[in-house]
Amino acid sequence: MANLIVKQPKSTSEDVWILSGGTVSLALSITLLLLGHSHQAAGFATLGALLALRYWHTAVRNRRSIEFNIDQNQVIERSVDSLLRHRIRTFALSEFGKVVSYIEPTAQPHTPRNRVELVTHSGGEALLLAVFSPIQTKKKISMSYAESPGAASLRQQISSSLPIADGGHLGYRWIGAQR
Repeated sequence: MANLIVKQPKSTSEDVWILSGGTVSLALSITLLLLGHSHQAAGFATLGALLALRYWHTAVRNRRSIEFNIDQNQVIERSVDSLLRHRIRTFALSEFGKVVSYIEPTAQPHTPRNRVELVTHSGGEALLLAVFSPIQTKKKISMSYAESPGAASLRQQISSSLPIADGGHLGYRWIGAQR
């Protein structure tokens, strides 16, 4: 049977804004420095550096992939660390019982994440497969979010091609293993 490979979806519009904001901040800091406003330049330089680090983190995360080797009963996670050194971790496919998705609240109120994870049979551990942007649905006053079509498709693809049950969409949950 052929292997199944899952890759993190590529950059989002949020990533473009982060890169643009970092570039503008660094350009402003250089301009202010040349004009003799060193205190203001330091603030913009710090902001630019933080945004550049955030973008680097996203670029490193996008280089991660999960390979399912059914014949050898393996789940292989291939990734790189922040210095772009390759990392490979291997798990037994038989350890995992279901694939679930859920919406994780974040520190920024209007930027939740739709995570898709493989959950062990005991429910005590989970392996992150991918992160999507959830669908925004309006209610009367507040915003609500629904499962991303990409997350639903990934769950169904995994449960139909592997001996892993589809645990469905769990709604809002804090990060961690889902039972």
